[in-house]
Amino acid sequence: SLKFLKELGLHEPDLFAEISEKILPKYREEKKIDEDEYFEHFEKILTFFKVTDSREKKDKLISKLSDCSFILSTENNFRFPNGIYLNSTDLKNYFEGHGSVCFVSEKLYKKFEDKDLLGFLIEIRVNEAPRRLEFDPRLSEQEKSRLRKEDYNHQFLRDETQKDFDLE
Repeated sequence: SLKFLKELGLHEPDLFAEISEKILPKYREEKKIDEDEYFEHFEKILTFFKVTDSREKKDKLISKLSDCSFILSTENNFRFPNGIYLNSTDLKNYFEGHGSVCFVSEKLYKKFEDKDLLGFLIEIRVNEAPRRLEFDPRLSEQEKSRLRKEDYNHQFLRDETQKDFDLE
């Protein structure tokens, strides 16, 4: 029967198609996925990145992954790649006491080789350093002017717009 299907021109789906069409939709729907199934899915995605030479396919998959909450966090839920940080001692120390920050689950580090996992996580844009988030401090021009006069000598001021950032 396999020979017959091949003669018809049908082949087993390639790994990219399987990931794109079968695996990732499960993470867009936010259905309950057990741990064994999750690790199987993650391994297929990681394998694709290891064995694929096509930069175009990798970029397409990175784009698809950015729309899926599929990175297991230390809170045992799934996060989007740009909404989670690498699980490093430095980052944990930096964010200590900031409860809304999520880190990649230690289970992933234990299950997969750190070298391959780390490169993959960085490539799909998991945060490896604190992000700068622009915010509006809502100060009036008069308040801004007063603060500038108090803190700086007038000769160093320029007329330019400055954006305020908060570190997350």
